[in-house]
Formats: sequence, C-alpha cells, structure tokens
Amino acid sequence: MSWNGAEQLLQAAKDHGITVCFANPGTSEMHFVSAMDSVKGIRAILGLHETVCTGAADGYGRMARKPAMTLLHLGPGLANGLCNLHNARRAGTPLVNLVGEMATWHKGADPLLNMDVEGIAVKVSKEVWTCRDGEDLYRAMATACLQAQAPQKAIGGSNICTLIVPHNLSWEKSPKKYDSRGFALEGGSGKEAAGSPEVDLFVQDCAKALSSMPDGKVALYIGGAAAIQDDDALLHVGKIASKLGAPIYCENAFGRLDRGAGLPRLTRLPYFPDDALNTLKAYGSILVVDARRPVANFGYENGPSHVMTLPDEDIWEIDSADVHVPTVLRKLSKALGAEDIVPSVNCRGKFCDRKVPSLPAGRLNAAKLCQTLAALQPKETILVDESLTSGNGYWDLSHGCAAFSHLALTGGAIGCGPPLAVGAAIACPDRSYQILKVELAKQQISPSNGPCARALTDIGHPAIDWVAVGQGLGVPSHRAETVEQLASQLTEALSQREAGPFLIEACLA
Repeated sequence: MSWNGAEQLLQAAKDHGITVCFANPGTSEMHFVSAMDSVKGIRAILGLHETVCTGAADGYGRMARKPAMTLLHLGPGLANGLCNLHNARRAGTPLVNLVGEMATWHKGADPLLNMDVEGIAVKVSKEVWTCRDGEDLYRAMATACLQAQAPQKAIGGSNICTLIVPHNLSWEKSPKKYDSRGFALEGGSGKEAAGSPEVDLFVQDCAKALSSMPDGKVALYIGGAAAIQDDDALLHVGKIASKLGAPIYCENAFGRLDRGAGLPRLTRLPYFPDDALNTLKAYGSILVVDARRPVANFGYENGPSHVMTLPDEDIWEIDSADVHVPTVLRKLSKALGAEDIVPSVNCRGKFCDRKVPSLPAGRLNAAKLCQTLAALQPKETILVDESLTSGNGYWDLSHGCAAFSHLALTGGAIGCGPPLAVGAAIACPDRSYQILKVELAKQQISPSNGPCARALTDIGHPAIDWVAVGQGLGVPSHRAETVEQLASQLTEALSQREAGPFLIEACLA
C-alpha cells in the first residue's frame, strides 16, 4: 500500500498528540483537506481568517497544555496570522503550524503568491522546517510536534514549530511504512534535571537566603508553569509565600493564571513602568519563577526599560527552560519548612477565601460590568481578558470567586480575545476602546481633538452593531444597557453552554 505526503504528515501529527486543526486552507493545501477524512482522529475547524486560526490555537494550547495545529495557505496566510502567533510566542504556547508552499519545480517561476515563508516563520517560531524531495515526512512532523511540547530553549522563548510543505510533496506517494516508536528528543521534560545535585544545592542556598531576609523584604514574581494548578505548582508557590510572609506578583501580560478561592492571592504587576519599578524596589530579594524579568512595554520619555533592578545575586530564578518547575517548587517548599501550610488555616492570608461580590443594579458602567461578571461566573470559568481600562476593577472583585482560569493578552497584539475564547472552549468543552487616549495622557501629549486625532482614537463613528454582526454569523446575540439585562443574558448564556457561543454587547455609560 502507498500513501501521499499529506496523509503521512497528518498521521504523524495524530500519533504525536495533535487532535485539533484550525484551518484556513487554499489550493496548495487541498490534499490535506482530503486527507483529514482518511486519517481519523484530528478534528478540523475552519477559521474564516488566519488570525482566528492562530488565536484559537493559542487559546487551545494555553488550556490543554498541548499543541493544536494550524493549516495555513502559503506565505500570505501565515503573514495574516502573525499577530496572534506573536501573542502565542509571548505566552509560550505549544503550537504547530502546517503551511503550504509552492511546488518545488514551480517556485522558481515566482508566481503571484510566492513569498519567503521561512523568513516570516522564523520571527515567531522555535523551529522552522521546509520539507524537501525524498525527505521522511512522517519524521519531520513527528519532530515538529515533539519540539512544540519540549521545554522552551530560554525563558520567554517560543514553543511554536512551523513545518512548510511544498505543494507537490503533499500529493506524491510513497510506500506506507512507518513506526512511531522511538521518536524522542534529547533533553526530556526537565524532571531529570530537577533531581540533580546542582538543583538540590540551589534549593538549599535559595531557602537559606530568602528565609534570612527581614519581614516584608522578600517577594515572589511568577508566570508560566508556576501560575497554574498542574502538578501543584501554584499550591507550592502559595506555601512558599505563606512561610516567608511574601507577596506574590504575577506578570501583567500573563498567558494563563489559575485564580480564585483556595488558590494563592496574586497581585498583578502594574502596567506602567514607573509604577512597576516603585513596586519592586521595596524588596531586597525576589524569587522569580518561570517568568522573564519584567521590562517596560514602551520607552517613555525619561522612563526605565527594566523595572526589576536588584543586583543579580538578590534575584533567585527558576525556569522551565532548565528544570521541571513544579518539582523544584515542591523541594523549595520543603526546604523552607512550608509543607504544613494549609490554605485559609495557617497561610497568613496568602490564599483566597470564598467571597463573591453582590450583584449591582441600574445603568451599566465599567465597574458594574466587572462586578456582575464576578458575581455570576461559575466554577471553572475560563475568562479571556483583553481589557486594559474597562476591566481594571475585575481583578480585585474576582479574588474570591470559585476557582477559574484567567487568560490575558500576552504580546500586545490586540484582537486575540474572541479567537482565544474559541480555542479555550475547544480545549475544555466541560468547562469603549480607551487605550490610545490613556497613552496620550501618559506621555503628556495633549490631544488636538481635531478630525485626525478623533479618527485615530475614537472607533465609535460609525457605530458597530455587534448584535447584528453576531446574528449574521448565526450566534445568539443580545445588547445589555443595565445590570439587570446583563445578569439575565449572562445567566441565559451560562445555562446553555452546550449550544455554543453567545454574544452580549455590554453598553457602558
């Protein structure tokens, strides 16, 4: 028997953990479309634009903790999806891109859609491969899938792998022979390193240094694997903080945080660099766990670039590029004598108690929107948060909600919210735009209020009818102008989660 290249690649993807493909295919990917029916086990989901595909794959990977695959049409399709791939790179999301390319014998003719696909892919990818004539395509895809699930090469690095497949390789046949056994990468999961004598020595030195600091002079700063409940990583973060009496700060632009009652109380590092700098300079020692040292998002006039300015010897760092983070946190908790810490019993207030805000009433505004969401969200909610201004109040209001997962904009490339939510929903089936005006004020630039300034900071003219947009896409859609309307519509949406998406336009006063 024989199979074509598309079938080989999809079989390898399925064998190495891919179960979902977010696709926007074109001519050069049609053999993959056909092969989806012959290679059983991969769910194909069409996105009407590549940003939807890449954003959904990001949301899926953040929640499932394993990669989804995208199927994109040549260089322009990859380029269209680049902004949400940038966000996925910053989030450390595992993701595999399968991108079509011109036939090997046709590329030299420079057809209209011809581009430097590799040149685009390297901007966001951990690894990039272009398949060649005679190459073992099964092995190429297997390697891409395994690399996407391997530890990052450096803290804050990409976990996106991109495989570029010339059109003719997708239809060319070869004997159907493969063996998925034995495919593995060097390096492992980091669990081996976490058990090394070097790590044990680091843990002892770290515990000694942190416990010797005066009260109120130690802080934790976390992200990545330390910010989720998997393998009790977040539990041990809370125990360590409880023992040290230390606050726990998290990245402002976090990929995923597990939050709520029974979990550690986290403080989001301030967005603006002067505020973040002033917050962190109060401490004499900081434990940084699976996060980059924070930097300013922009270079403000006379402002800092780096906001964590302690000497290196006073910053203790644990990251998943080197070790298995949950294992090291468990060892550090033990070394500090924090094993007997019990949330809400002897934790010194470092874990959140159950406390849900009351439901407000009257005309909707930003504060009441946040309070209504926190009051009504059920246990195991996945909240996708792309807000900067209108969502500010939600953080403090939601500390005591039933445990939930909070996803944020990681790379600053806006427009990720709805696609992230789609991907997160696929991964876990059981469970007014003011930013530019804020920046004008922050940089002490007086808005002219002329037609150009208004055109670049006000998207209310013409007004977008989001209810009509949602209904046009077959999504139940409603508009809420009062808290009562929002509460009723949100309750209705939560009662029919199995039916699919539900859109609410919240009109804020």
